[in-house]
Amino acid sequence: MEGSLYRSLAAHEVAHAISDCNFKFARPTIQAKEYLAYVTMFATMAPAVRERILRKSPGHGYEGDWQMGTTIYLADPMRFGVQAYRHFLKPDNGRSYLHAILAGKVLIE
Repeated sequence: MEGSLYRSLAAHEVAHAISDCNFKFARPTIQAKEYLAYVTMFATMAPAVRERILRKSPGHGYEGDWQMGTTIYLADPMRFGVQAYRHFLKPDNGRSYLHAILAGKVLIE
């Protein structure tokens, strides 16, 4: 495993630890936790590594919360992460979507 990928995986786990302390509600869903961790992972990844991974996994990101079910995550965690990152990059999402996840306004059961 190359160093830059290892660092981004470490960032993924650190994101779990930090977000677990910052959810404003009890029992966040697995997709809420993983969305935050995968966005952090891809955002901290070396650009060349990120582009290589994104090229290998086609798609345009999720259109909405309804596409981010637990089954989708469990069936293919990396694909979930790639599509979550692409969703995050869309103009109406970004930081405000991350805050909505932590507040329990999206990705809830």
